Amino acid sequence: MSEIDTPGKFLKVEDFFKSYNTWTSVQSVASTTLDSARKRIDLQFIGSDGAAAIGQLVFLNNREFRLRFSPDASKPLTEFNSRAIVLDTIDALQASLTATPSEQFTLEQLPPVPGAPPNDSSTFVTRRSDGGVALTVAITNAPFTIETSFTPDIVVGDAPSKILLWTTRAPTFYYEAHDHDDFRVVFTVNKPAASKYVGFGSNPGGSIVRNGHSFAFFNSDNFKMNNVYNEGPMNTREPPYHSSTFCMVFGEHSVRDRAMAGYFLDNYSQVCADVGDRDTTLLMLGTNYGVFDFYAFANTMAPNILKDFANLTGHARLKPRFSLGYHQGCYGWMSWGDIWDVRNGYRGNDIPLDGLHIDVDFQDEYHTFTVNQSAGAFPDPTTQFGNLRADGIKCSTNITPIISYVDADTKNYTTWLEGMQKGYFVPDHRFLPDDPATRVYQDFSGGYESNQVYDNVSTFNFNKGYPYIGQVNYGVDLTATGMYPDFGRKEVRLWWGTQYQALFDYGLEMVWQDMTTPSIGPGYGDFKSFPFRLLLSDDSLAKQGSYQQTRAIKVWNLYSYNLHKATYHGLNNLNGRKNKRNFIIGRGSATGMHRFAALWTGDNASTWDFYKINVAQVLSISMTGLPVSGEDIGGFAQDQSWQHWADPELVIRWITTGAFLPWFRNHYMHKADTKYFQEPYKFQDYAGYATPDNTFLYQMMLPITRYYIQLRYRLMQVFYDAMFENTFNGMPVTRPIFFNVPFDASLFDDHLDSVNNEFFVGPYLLVAPIMEPQTSGGGRRGIYLPNVELSSVNAWYTFMDNRKPLLDAVNGGSSISFDASISTDPNHIPFTVPLFVRAGGIVPTLEQEMWVNQRHEQNQANPITLNIYPGSVGAYDMFLDDGVSRSSARKFDKASGGDPQANDEYRHVLVLHYKAAADTRIVKITRPFDNFKPVYETFYFVAILHAPSENAPGTATGPLATVTVSNVVLTEIAGSLSPSQRADALAASTTDAFYYNQDINITFVKVFDTSDNISIELKYRPGSTVLGEVTAEPIGVERGPNTMCRPGICNPNISV
Repeated sequence: MSEIDTPGKFLKVEDFFKSYNTWTSVQSVASTTLDSARKRIDLQFIGSDGAAAIGQLVFLNNREFRLRFSPDASKPLTEFNSRAIVLDTIDALQASLTATPSEQFTLEQLPPVPGAPPNDSSTFVTRRSDGGVALTVAITNAPFTIETSFTPDIVVGDAPSKILLWTTRAPTFYYEAHDHDDFRVVFTVNKPAASKYVGFGSNPGGSIVRNGHSFAFFNSDNFKMNNVYNEGPMNTREPPYHSSTFCMVFGEHSVRDRAMAGYFLDNYSQVCADVGDRDTTLLMLGTNYGVFDFYAFANTMAPNILKDFANLTGHARLKPRFSLGYHQGCYGWMSWGDIWDVRNGYRGNDIPLDGLHIDVDFQDEYHTFTVNQSAGAFPDPTTQFGNLRADGIKCSTNITPIISYVDADTKNYTTWLEGMQKGYFVPDHRFLPDDPATRVYQDFSGGYESNQVYDNVSTFNFNKGYPYIGQVNYGVDLTATGMYPDFGRKEVRLWWGTQYQALFDYGLEMVWQDMTTPSIGPGYGDFKSFPFRLLLSDDSLAKQGSYQQTRAIKVWNLYSYNLHKATYHGLNNLNGRKNKRNFIIGRGSATGMHRFAALWTGDNASTWDFYKINVAQVLSISMTGLPVSGEDIGGFAQDQSWQHWADPELVIRWITTGAFLPWFRNHYMHKADTKYFQEPYKFQDYAGYATPDNTFLYQMMLPITRYYIQLRYRLMQVFYDAMFENTFNGMPVTRPIFFNVPFDASLFDDHLDSVNNEFFVGPYLLVAPIMEPQTSGGGRRGIYLPNVELSSVNAWYTFMDNRKPLLDAVNGGSSISFDASISTDPNHIPFTVPLFVRAGGIVPTLEQEMWVNQRHEQNQANPITLNIYPGSVGAYDMFLDDGVSRSSARKFDKASGGDPQANDEYRHVLVLHYKAAADTRIVKITRPFDNFKPVYETFYFVAILHAPSENAPGTATGPLATVTVSNVVLTEIAGSLSPSQRADALAASTTDAFYYNQDINITFVKVFDTSDNISIELKYRPGSTVLGEVTAEPIGVERGPNTMCRPGICNPNISV
């Protein structure tokens, strides 16, 4: 059978690229047509078989273009974008991306180089609004290649004015006809030895630098990452639950010359990438179906590339503040008794908790949207949810897209009855239904491929008008059999959204979207999902109200996108949810999902390998504009069947690291007693099962994990500010190290490991978790503290949590060894996770709460303490709102992804400090945008953390001589009072005041928030050393990539 007649299937990435160089290839360009008005170049190609192919370059702004290629010249390229792109058409996208005068540009063709052969090549440039060249794209006609160069708007030092970013390798495109009417395509790009390719979303592997590896993007219910290769999560070739085909490229000159690239390949079917795995000098990107649709970005640094990507694909909607709290989930809670036992365990042990996630056990016979209200299960959900909510606990339940028909009539299951009556389920229509190959399903399990034949034709509904029937396996032989909503149709999505009404009337407050691919058991479909030849309603192109019938394999990742979209809009329109933000935690989808939901990366296991990939996965996902993502903390499944609880050391490390990752949910499988528990407070009850050498791990689990979960809540403002900022520019909550320190060239050289497992939360807090068992490294790790080029004080301070005085600073660019061992010493607990703050940093903290906004719900204030670290200068952007309303979100164009109910009801607070003179530091607190007034907070605490050189701890008189607020010299609370008595006096003060705590070498200032421009002058005593260099009040100088202050937020004139 020839390839053209072979049924489509999933290909291992090595098989996909195995013989690509024997395929047809593009040989030359037959014609090049420039449309300067619409900023596009149409290309006609001649293939090695003599047939025609077509391509097109569309320039979206002066530094970004879209390259499309189709081997089928008979079908014009569409003007409509995919659902991954936030705007529907190319023209609308160009208009949006060039809406401001500074983004206006022209596209022109340069005259031929004198003496060059005629028709040898064409060179095109984009010119900025000031006339300067941005992109230079040179097209060689025979053989066809593309060379892309970028000219930054600011040339640094002796950097060249034009910097080569990438070139394709001839032949640029290879293609092969297959599966009756489609093509596989491979795009080849030269890979310089020094270039680093970073990102590619949730694909496995312990590194965000993807050099030397291959990847398959094809959503898969890949339990424990063992389906295709059976090698676990370190094998990058395993297809993940979620597909994100975006990466950034750091070239040889990216750091020095401020020029780098980004790539996005837009396709809903299988995508393959080989980043120098097969050939170290070659990057290959391949698509199994559809037009090759590739976006290329050029800019000066990673935050700017991400901002451009976010403008292309849209911004995430603002999520409720509680989504950043600590959550607990379990498969196997069978009753309200189980739920309240967990509640009592957390509250009784002073561990904060915001969410409980109840699995499908909540349902009546696995009927989605129902509740098992029988005695001993979940009766009276309204009262129970209400009581939990009064205690600060919000709940979700597991919602899968299968609508089970089992006992649907006898149970009067209205969702199934309505779906059947209205024809809302996917019909069982197949491509080539009479072909025997249509009854052969491809499956992978445990590293083995099988092709299962189902030849009992009478059991099939092919093309008979019946819905397609599938079956989901919930583990331990528990299944549900039923139909699937046809989400490609808008009316079905609207209907799906209404099905949540009863659950939210009961008191549900968030949705756990599971089995999203959808997950379907062997014997019912291909690759643990739909049959590849099942025809689905396909609205992948943004033609309003239009869809077509397409084989499932061609739009594989679209179904889950539409599922999340339907849920998001449905929740917005439920009765009783007016102006409430949604929170949906979904298992997997594709680019565009981030506009609607957060991402959890699927069913993992309690192994060190899964823990090790957790950080890399979150950092890679964060680079796609998706702010809230994470794994199941502690691991969902057992490593081995005999293990009834996870290794306590692993859980300690996972929870303490998870405390600094956006999605923070401990989740495990308890069903059929697979795991007995995973709540941290329960380990101490099992210490009797421990060996003598690890008993201490069971004993220290509670105090260590409690400390870090509590710390998460005291740092909640940092997490929330970063999530709020994401809606402006796509910046992550948890940030790869090069996002905040973009000019340290050694990060991609001598300190590559730091890129993979050190990260920032917000702009200043650097986290360097322990990734190995204590038996391997003794609980120590090497830490690289990066070189902060833009700071006049290039140094880092160990985070002491205001419990101890600061230690001496460590110079940026230094490598240190840090003891983060797990020990029985309670004083060592704060150092179980190495944490550092950049000199000059500002880190806001809150008072301790057991759930987010607890104090407000109890009519109490939760004052913010602005912790200011020694350094020449620093700035911080803080966002205050009610944490739950859609109207408090940033208002921007609905067509560009904005929430129509967003109304800018927030306060943006800019905190700025700088050394104004040899003995003077100025702190300013201003409100660049002010459309919200806090109900309870009327003041700030400002904590001035002093370096050891400023004043030795242990003396009652601090380094500050005077503190002046708005020209009023404050009275110091001093005398014979102890530090705790001074703290109490400051808290009780009804006027601005300050005191010095000699035990921790910090001056605390209380300043009332009565002005939109508060200025605090700190005068140091004679002889005190004020760290840093004297500087004028910074306006955009230090408020670039190393802080949260971004263009269009703090100051629209700031350029980064």
